[in-house]
Amino acid sequence: ENNHPLEPSGWCTDWWDAIIKDSQIDAYDGEFDFASLLEFSKRHQVPLHPKYTYYWGDLDTKEINDLRNQLIRNGEKVKDNSFPLVYKEIFLRLGIFFKISDNSIVLEDGVEPLFHTLGLEVKNNSLESSMDVLDTEDSVALISHLSGVIIKNRAPTRIGASMGRPEKAKERRMKPPPNVLFPLGEAGGSQRLVNTALKSSSKRGFSRGRPGIIEVETQLRYCKECRKETVSIHCCKTQTMVKDQARRRSVDVSELITKAMNNTRTGILPKIKGVKGLMSDQKVPECLEKGILRAKYDLRVYKDGTLRYDMIDLPITHFYPKEIGLTVDKAKQLGYLKDINGQPLESDDQLLEMKVQDLIVSERSGNWLVKVSNFVDEELSKLYGMEPFYGLEPNSRPEELIGNLLICLSPHTSAGVLTRLIG
Repeated sequence: ENNHPLEPSGWCTDWWDAIIKDSQIDAYDGEFDFASLLEFSKRHQVPLHPKYTYYWGDLDTKEINDLRNQLIRNGEKVKDNSFPLVYKEIFLRLGIFFKISDNSIVLEDGVEPLFHTLGLEVKNNSLESSMDVLDTEDSVALISHLSGVIIKNRAPTRIGASMGRPEKAKERRMKPPPNVLFPLGEAGGSQRLVNTALKSSSKRGFSRGRPGIIEVETQLRYCKECRKETVSIHCCKTQTMVKDQARRRSVDVSELITKAMNNTRTGILPKIKGVKGLMSDQKVPECLEKGILRAKYDLRVYKDGTLRYDMIDLPITHFYPKEIGLTVDKAKQLGYLKDINGQPLESDDQLLEMKVQDLIVSERSGNWLVKVSNFVDEELSKLYGMEPFYGLEPNSRPEELIGNLLICLSPHTSAGVLTRLIG
């Protein structure tokens, strides 16, 4: 993405297997204990297996040498795999698995992987250095020298993880936020209202002084059925044709809004906010019917004609039905029949593994999604003569949308991703 250089991978078993294959040596079929893997690496001159490669790249050389010297000083105490709790922080940074017993740290893989990697060996009931320290600022190079075997950087690159912030979820709006992408010029006043433009009078041509005639920059189109000029894409239930490219011209907003109110069966015109001008090259305005319906549900259109709601994407693997407003019966309808332990789903406090492509949204978006579904249904039935899709009543509970399909968009993908709302 963004032409960023490809970062090196973390050291993993797939990479280790590929190196062995490229070296044209027999695949490793021995035990995965430290002694066996160390002997294999030394014999074939291949890096140490990732299982015993700690995160040495996260420490600088001074920290490694300090750890080494401290272990030598405490050799009599730590040689039998019993470390004071003071080592806990450094072991966590290195990614060493351990457990705490009787206020002492016990390494799960034993002491040999740690001691050998640091060039230490047990002699005369204490720890002694088996290798001279290398003068370098490269932590991984230092460890490779001390261990006598090739050590790879376990995690050369880190990636950030998204933190869910439900309180940040909100509708994406332009400033000021319009209901429709219809140009009003100066006729809409400071609030860009279609209602204000209806009272505006033309200042030139045959329409001088006539209310509802505004001067805006837009494309001119032509209807083959009624042979009238218009700025609308559709007229007489057919698509209009381009007659003239965008330039400043007079537009009869009064006629357009009357037709839009009839098409949407609107008695009283709500306050509809348009835009001062269009940014596209063609400058084709949206039909005012959409503006009327959006204003009815207090929805604001974005500059590309979409209704958008911004939420941080947070990968989730498991959930409790009671935490997302999902009933047991509805969960079963969605295919959630067993919990993570394989037990039949009977209670809303059982932990479930989330299915691929399912989506949980912020509670803040619930009412907005209901309004969008109402808008889409009216748009389908009144503008396109189709059956409503969602079938929700206005002011329905957001939970009634559970099970519906949605489209997720991301700035990093070139297409919408189909998803199912589950809570």
